This record gives sequence, C-alpha cells and structure tokens, in this order.
Amino acid sequence: MRYTPKIIFSASAARDAELFWDFLTHRYFLDKRRCILETFPKLKEYAHRKDFKEKVGAFVLDYYRRHRKEIQDIVESGNELIRRDEARAFQLLSRLVDYQWKRPITYRAYTTILPFSPFGKQHFYYSILRKLSHPEWKAASVLFIGIHEISHMIFFELLRQIEREYKLMLHEDAQYFLKEALTTALLNRRESMGVLRKEKKEPGNLEIQELRVISGNGAPQKIVAFVGKRYARYRNKKAAFLDFLSRMVFLTHTAEKDFNGKKKLWDKYGRKILTDRRLLAVYRKPIRLHAVERSD
Repeated sequence: MRYTPKIIFSASAARDAELFWDFLTHRYFLDKRRCILETFPKLKEYAHRKDFKEKVGAFVLDYYRRHRKEIQDIVESGNELIRRDEARAFQLLSRLVDYQWKRPITYRAYTTILPFSPFGKQHFYYSILRKLSHPEWKAASVLFIGIHEISHMIFFELLRQIEREYKLMLHEDAQYFLKEALTTALLNRRESMGVLRKEKKEPGNLEIQELRVISGNGAPQKIVAFVGKRYARYRNKKAAFLDFLSRMVFLTHTAEKDFNGKKKLWDKYGRKILTDRRLLAVYRKPIRLHAVERSD
C-alpha cells in the first residue's frame, strides 16, 4: 500500500452541538430525531420552542462540561489504540475492498454523545454515550468505528464510479441498506475481527438486523448474511472487488421500490418494529432481488 492514512481523534463540544441540530432537522434520517429525543427526554421540553436550537446547543455544551475528565480519558485512550493498530487496520480495509489511497490523507475523528456514529467527508464521529453512561460496558473502539465509517466513504466513491460507467442511479434507500449490510459483512469476517480486536460479530444498524432478501431459487436470508456469502464467493474466485460491488448494485437496483418501502416503514415506526410482532412480520417479508445482465 503506497500511502497509509492516519486518524486523529479529538473532542469538540461545539461540533457536536451542530451535529445534534443537523440530525434533529435531517430531511432523510427522519428516525434520528425520535431516537435523540428518546435518548435525551430533557430535550423534548424545548422541542416546540422558538429557541430550540439554542437550548440544544446549551444542553450539549453543558454535558461536555460535566463530563470533561471522562471525555478527555476516552480521547487519550482512543488515540493510543489508533497509534497501535491503525496501520494494520488500513491494510485490512485495503485488502477487503481492493482500494489504494492515492495521496497522504488524515481522517479526523470527533466525539459525539449522539447514540450513533455518523460520518462526513474525510471525517467521522465516535459515539461515547454508552461509555459515559456505563463505563463497565465494552463499547466498539474508535478505530473499529473509524474503519466502518471510512469503508462507507470508499463505498460511495466506488458507487459513483459504477453509476457513471453503467449510466444508472441507485436510489438513496437502496444505497443505505446496501452500504450498511456490506460494511457489517466485511468487518464480521474472521480476519477483520482479529485485526480490529473484536470478540463478537456486530449485528449492524438496527435497520438491517431483520431485513431479509431472496434471490433466484434460494431461501430468504438476512441481508448481511446474503452480502457476506456473495462476497466470500468473490474472494474464492479472485474477482475484483469493483466487479463484485457492481453486481451487488445491479441486484439492489432491481428492488429499489421495496427498499424504499422498508425505509418508509422504519421512518414511521423506528425500533418499535423490533418489538411489535405484526410490524416485524411485515418488515421481515423478504425483498426479491432479480438477476439482470449488465450492459458491459
């Protein structure tokens, strides 16, 4: 690998306050607002006030002030882990997706007290909420989350390349489910778990844990298992990752309306789906993927 990226991890209460507001008003991740308000009931009191944004910012800044020492410890230990393992982690990611960085690059990682870890362009956020709330729990490391989020950045770069080459546009709902299933499957491989020091496989985001697909004459499978098995087949044939990904994009493209329906259902009910028998049965109904030939 010609260039090995770096990760720098730091805390920024101001950035986190802006991030909170972004997700409370996000046009696409409609379920995130509900998730935030359920996690921080205090914010519900301000939700209909004109100064809601200011109250959100003050809440986040105060949280950082009250937990300053714990956050500082998390950042210091996280940077130690990054320095120890980042080179092997990036080598792993490079092998998994046949990707080379064309220039030196530094990814910035920032703390967030959101109950999820979003990403942006060449930066990502590491949720420290669980660690702050339950110090004894073993949360995913900042490096694991980093490789997870950076794999999404690479996914979108390669997806744009595929879309240009084959003159198609994959719907954002299909993109979302495919990228989450792909990353979860890749990082649950034995080699990945070894490098990233993971003892247990990750189930993935809540939205994909019970999502099922069916292809050809096969039985319904959870989407993570389906993608993982297809990837393993690619590895055995020594095919290029881009070829594998293009085939997955074409498969997913055939069922965009169904993925859109699942996303709408999740936006409406969120994690309630996982505990409501009727909703769960609807959500588990497998999405039919249709085999198509690419116009090479």
